[in-house]
Amino acid sequence: MRTLRKETVEPLWAHWASAADLAVISGLLLMQGDPSGKSFAFYFPAIVAYSLVFPMQVTAILTAAVVSFVCWLSISGTGDMTVVARALTLVLLCYKT
Repeated sequence: MRTLRKETVEPLWAHWASAADLAVISGLLLMQGDPSGKSFAFYFPAIVAYSLVFPMQVTAILTAAVVSFVCWLSISGTGDMTVVARALTLVLLCYKT
C-alpha cells in the first residue's frame, strides 16, 4: 500500500518488482561467474520476503527460476557440487510453515 497516497499497489507490480530484484542479484552473480560468490547471500532475504507475501504458486515460480539459474551457472562454470546444497536451501526457504 502506498501510504502517502492511500492507494493499494497492484499485485502484478509487486510480482514484477520481486522478479527484478532477483534479476539484479542474478546479474551480480553472473558478473562474478561463480555461484559460490558473495552475492549469493542476497537471495536469502529476497526469497524469505516474497515467500511471506505472495501465494505459493508465485513463490514456486520465482524460486524455480532462481534455482535453475544457479544450477545452470554452476554447471557451466565450476561444476562444484556444493551448489546442490545451496539450491536445496533456497527451495526450503520458500516453504511456509
